[in-house]
Amino acid sequence: DNADVKITNSLTFNTNANVATTTAGSIYLGSGTSTSASTISATVAGKTLTLQTTGTVNGNIAFGSVTNASGGQYVAALTVNAGTGTVTLNGGSILTNGTTAAGNVAITGNVVLTVSVTIDTNQTDAVDSGTVVLSGTVSASVVDKTLTITSNSPANNAGDVTLSTFGNGGGANQYVATVTVNAVASDNAAPKLDGKLTLTGDVLLDGTAAAADFLL
Repeated sequence: DNADVKITNSLTFNTNANVATTTAGSIYLGSGTSTSASTISATVAGKTLTLQTTGTVNGNIAFGSVTNASGGQYVAALTVNAGTGTVTLNGGSILTNGTTAAGNVAITGNVVLTVSVTIDTNQTDAVDSGTVVLSGTVSASVVDKTLTITSNSPANNAGDVTLSTFGNGGGANQYVATVTVNAVASDNAAPKLDGKLTLTGDVLLDGTAAAADFLL
């Protein structure tokens, strides 16, 4: 039913916890399918969330936005690991906010955007911005979807961004239309470190409503 998910402590969901050499189940937060779109938040600041579905056969993961909308607090850091499985992003925002450590976002798996998605790793600038690591091919389920990654910081160090391959899933999906990355530390009065962008694979984009862009 895509009911809101609110975490009260740092949590790990692992569908293959005892034996990493067996088939892992999937994690669908919402409707129980790849269309799952539950919004995730925290009720207490500084709590982290890990979703893992790795094994001999990897499970898939799907969820909606990660915000402070329901619980009142942002998740401090988010780790999603589906191995070679599929991670379906059905919400438009992944917003983390570290309180004592940076709000890192790490997603391993073949990422599919069903909507345009913004990943932002610093909401209050209490600490350095978190890093963003996407390991796996990024594609979209429909045309003209965009990905925006913001790891900048007004007063602290910006976070590094590491991106893997962007494509169309071997023809099964669509290309992402536009990718925008902002990893700049913007306090010129007390200079901090900008984030570093690392590309580990080809970036293939295509837009139909407008030209495809890669913006830094």
